[in-house]
Amino acid sequence: MLDDAHLKQIVAAFGIGRDRVSAIGAYPHGSRHDFEMRTFAPRCGVAEDPACGSMNAAVGQWLTTTGAV
Repeated sequence: MLDDAHLKQIVAAFGIGRDRVSAIGAYPHGSRHDFEMRTFAPRCGVAEDPACGSMNAAVGQWLTTTGAV
């Protein structure tokens, strides 16, 4: 799990000034799952949200728009 200190380093390194950071990663072909998603919002009191509805909706739209699924 990503801790607050590491998240702050990522935010500073990439100049992200928002309250939330979301990440998506693909599993290797043939894995049980295709993707894993996480949202981190420590400034909003949510260290990690593994089932963020807005993230899932956005990624779903992106995946269908790009033809990935």
